[in-house]
Amino acid sequence: MDQGFQQPALSADAREPAPRPADSDDEAAWTAPAWCVRLVTGAVLALERRAPGAPGAEAALAQARSGGTALVIDSRDVLRAASAFADRVVFVLPRDQGWDGIAGICARCGSPVVRWSAGESATAALDAAAGVPVLVATSGFSHVAGLVDLLAALARPAMLLAFSRPAAPMGWHLGLGAAVDFDPRRRDAHGRGVLAPPGDAVSRAHLIDCIERFADADAPAEGQPAAGRQPLGAMLRVYAALMSALSVIALPYLLARVRSGKEDLGRLGERRGRTRVPRPDGRLVWIHAASVGEALSVLPLIGEIRSRGHAETVLLTTGTTTSARLIARRAADGVIHQYFPLDVPRYARAFLDHWRPGAALFVESELWPNMMAAIARARVPFATVNARMSERALVRWRNWPDTARAMLGALDLVLAQSPEHARRFAVLGARDVRHVGNLKFDCPAPPFEPHDLETLRSKVAGRPVWLAASTHDGEEAIIAEAHFAIRDRYPDLLTILVPRHPERGGEIARMLEDRWLVPARRSLNEEIGAKTDVYLADTLGELGLFYRLSPVALVGGSLVAVGGHNPIEPAQLDCAVVHGVHVNNFADTYAALDAVGGAVRIADAGELASEVADLLTNDQRLQALIAASRAEIALNEGSLNRALEALAPHLAP
Repeated sequence: MDQGFQQPALSADAREPAPRPADSDDEAAWTAPAWCVRLVTGAVLALERRAPGAPGAEAALAQARSGGTALVIDSRDVLRAASAFADRVVFVLPRDQGWDGIAGICARCGSPVVRWSAGESATAALDAAAGVPVLVATSGFSHVAGLVDLLAALARPAMLLAFSRPAAPMGWHLGLGAAVDFDPRRRDAHGRGVLAPPGDAVSRAHLIDCIERFADADAPAEGQPAAGRQPLGAMLRVYAALMSALSVIALPYLLARVRSGKEDLGRLGERRGRTRVPRPDGRLVWIHAASVGEALSVLPLIGEIRSRGHAETVLLTTGTTTSARLIARRAADGVIHQYFPLDVPRYARAFLDHWRPGAALFVESELWPNMMAAIARARVPFATVNARMSERALVRWRNWPDTARAMLGALDLVLAQSPEHARRFAVLGARDVRHVGNLKFDCPAPPFEPHDLETLRSKVAGRPVWLAASTHDGEEAIIAEAHFAIRDRYPDLLTILVPRHPERGGEIARMLEDRWLVPARRSLNEEIGAKTDVYLADTLGELGLFYRLSPVALVGGSLVAVGGHNPIEPAQLDCAVVHGVHVNNFADTYAALDAVGGAVRIADAGELASEVADLLTNDQRLQALIAASRAEIALNEGSLNRALEALAPHLAP
């Protein structure tokens, strides 16, 4: 015990539980007899002394004392705290009847006890305790809103204190592995430092979520309800149970996808969390990207993570065979590719148990509830980079706000592409949301083979050329129609068509032939002849070649409701960008390009033909459009360095 501590003089009301009304039908509050107090406190102290390797209650108390701090603790840890701290802290406990017995035990341990209710200020009773650590208890989410008000009224820093996870079941730890402060005197909002007081609904939601998560550090076993969670939290448990039940048909489902070319037969185990690839020694950082575009956008980030010493190995997961083939060609040494497992709880556990990542980064809009829950349960630092959320997704998640907050609560950091995307994540309850910009602005231009470029230029010399890039089903027919319209002005027109999924080459060639167009397929090494109408580049990873060959490009996925693809790559290569109306995947980028005259928006085949023909004719307009797009790209560079600065604390060993 600290003999130098003088117990503050508190009022009798502050020391004792609030009396019940005389007409209450509830049972009288239970007050533990002396022998029970001695048994409980003795057992807890004995266990605490045996706890290895944790910072320890004494260190926590010393840190709290030095700042006159309020410690925030979960209800299940109050008796442990009472035995460890005894009369050296002031306990602030809810006024609920269920806390009467706990309050009695704390008082018998010699600690001053103050009772509080949501909306009630306890500062008057604590005036005499200035400079003395105050331990505030909360029983979960139902008390957190009032707890936030209390901490604001105290006008002193607060540190979240809880017992650690099963790895050190009796050891003390401080919130996020360090102090997580709530300091009403400062106006800064960061997940790993001082939290600003709740000035509006969004920041209040952030703080409530942070306190609720780390005050309730002992997470329940999978499938068990969490104490104090809102009822809608059960939706994620229902989803976990449903996915577990559906896992019995996982293998037939995957085999069906193999037949359609969407899975690798020899690597189906990876989709169930199993792998034949051993985990390399040393620190490993895991990055998950959905497909080709997302994977390419993080290749510079991967290089920086390794060059800055954050990891010896980077594990990159994707969900498509196309991305796997591209990564095999583009990724540097020290990068391992795996397929992302299906979102089944036991598959997620098996994946994490094998790879044991030091940090996890999800790219763009990837949100998989069971995997995210497993990452949070494993205490892996977890962030999403280049994050985006559409307005449609926001509206959908707003119908399930508590479920969204529970899922996003797994994320330590959200690095958003734009302020609007950041706002959407914040509204749904993500805790540390920052706008750092779009990583794709800092990606190098896609590569090409100089020999191939010279060969193609010689074959198309003198012919007007335009490109339809990354097209999807339904767009090729529109492009064929536009080709006929442009050919009225340019009889020797050559259209280059690059489908997003090269395996559709045969299907597209048959469609073109049915429309009396002559295609030449690159995958079959068919030559461009004088009568070739459409050069069908059904190959992988050659867009850099064709953007350099054509002065104008329609960026696909925008004529049908796919969401559009990356317009930055053609703009980097002095290729004028034309796009349809369906660009929600890159809404901010397209809006910025359109606003400065750096891209052209069209609605149908007629407008597409008119704009392409005009750009092929009017070189002055073409060059002005290219210059405007390059200037806009230059304004948005620097996101990679900003992202790395924000990620550094989470990537540190």
